[in-house]
Amino acid sequence: MKNEILKIPFNSKKIRIHHCITGNQNGPKVILIHGLTCNIEFWKYFLNDKKLRKTFLLIALDLPGHGLSEKPRWFDYSMENFSKTILALIKEKGISDIYAIIGFSMGGLIAIDLWEKLMTKKLILVEPVLTSRDVPISKIFSRLPVPLLLLIKRIVLLFFNLLSAIHLKKKNPENIKIVSKALRQTPSWVFKRCCKELVKTAYNPMTYKRFKEIPAEKFVLIRGDKKKPGFDPPEDLSKFCTIEIIPDSGHAVMLDNPEVFNEKIRKIIS
Repeated sequence: MKNEILKIPFNSKKIRIHHCITGNQNGPKVILIHGLTCNIEFWKYFLNDKKLRKTFLLIALDLPGHGLSEKPRWFDYSMENFSKTILALIKEKGISDIYAIIGFSMGGLIAIDLWEKLMTKKLILVEPVLTSRDVPISKIFSRLPVPLLLLIKRIVLLFFNLLSAIHLKKKNPENIKIVSKALRQTPSWVFKRCCKELVKTAYNPMTYKRFKEIPAEKFVLIRGDKKKPGFDPPEDLSKFCTIEIIPDSGHAVMLDNPEVFNEKIRKIIS
């Protein structure tokens, strides 16, 4: 597995994107999209899964403003521009005929937009943002000044329990390092801009409508159990997609319970 940084064209400019393409070069192609204040390492266990790599070509990246990708101030950090960046990356790499898109958290909104451009057979949202009730905290953060957000970030990074509570249920030191690193790599001003765009998109009633009307095979993976899911989905969600539960997990289900997550995804995309 090899990670690269590639300068790709975006509108009239260029942007450096850190990405990883691994697996079966002749297999069905799967795009992985992380969430806000995350990075490519959130897919660590997925990208290293031997069964998945044997069958599929896995494509992951650090979104602009995140991880090792460039963080330009001219970029507007909208869901649409994130999806355009992914399109530009796969075009630059000569990749076409994408089979499935997997989007985590904010990445779910990007995945919806990207699907409308690629029309893949399968669309998988993991702990997604779909409506306005999914973004109460992001709404608060979007209104705070950048210096205050920076202070909050420093406090969170100082305290073990606060940091792990962001994404994790289990106190796995390796996973906490991944969450910590990704948070450190995301500038507070990028976080604020993303929160604004996230809230704007979630509050737009057309967002959920667009998801419902997508004719692909759709799946939503959420944490918790059948009696008490950790995600509060819209009441009619099960009419438009298949809902799968990942037990014993925090928000980052792919880190907290990778064995169950990987197996469910493998069955979905096989």
